[in-house]
Amino acid sequence: MKKLALLLPTNDKKAFDDIFMKSVENLKYIADKILFAINFQKPFTKTDIKKRVKKLIKMGFEVRYTFNEYVYDRKGMIPFNKIRYDCALLCPEVELYALCDDDFQFLADSDIMIQDIIDKFNEHPKLGVIQCTHKPMFIPRMYMKKDPNSHNFYTDSGFFFRNIHKEDSNVLVYPKNALNCVGACEEYIIGLELAKHEYEIYLRTYSSILHHRRMTIGGDSPYHWGGQEILLSKNGVFTFVNENYKNILCKES
Repeated sequence: MKKLALLLPTNDKKAFDDIFMKSVENLKYIADKILFAINFQKPFTKTDIKKRVKKLIKMGFEVRYTFNEYVYDRKGMIPFNKIRYDCALLCPEVELYALCDDDFQFLADSDIMIQDIIDKFNEHPKLGVIQCTHKPMFIPRMYMKKDPNSHNFYTDSGFFFRNIHKEDSNVLVYPKNALNCVGACEEYIIGLELAKHEYEIYLRTYSSILHHRRMTIGGDSPYHWGGQEILLSKNGVFTFVNENYKNILCKES
């Protein structure tokens, strides 16, 4: 039985308490299959952390956690790769990972959905990513194979993927040379790295997870981590993608 580790960084006590904690009980029926790898940051204190971890353990979840501080030069240049990587360092042996944010709301039947996703990974050894989205109009619940050359990778309402660290020790969520990247869209590195190792990418409709992201009218974050100037800067995620995955992105369709 594969265990799923949800990689959860958090620096927002209100979102953690009001959205994540109030809905995570909907996963209690599969608690034995879930591990929360939590990377706490300020303003969480030791007391805050112990209180929340205790609640999760009482629900039956395995919890591993750390506390870190990150320094970056200017607004938007957030080292998301390193932040997620520090979550994964808590559980490098786990076979399945999922990106998780403190503003994830697990709706009723989220447990059934996640169990189904775990089953799919168990059944298909070349399955690399299952990216979840809400029900598109006129499309039933289904898994759709995607071409990584043209797919838009983003967390949306659930991003589940295979941990290939045992296969390639240079990859733990991200390849080691990607840990200095800044800005959002780190899902592209995860998906394209798995595609490079010949794993398949799937989109799953009818997600039971809501992602309460704060976005501007233009579709960017108010913290500017998704701006093109950030993503295409020297250490930007898209700069890394363009330099390291040309064999995938430039292939003939």
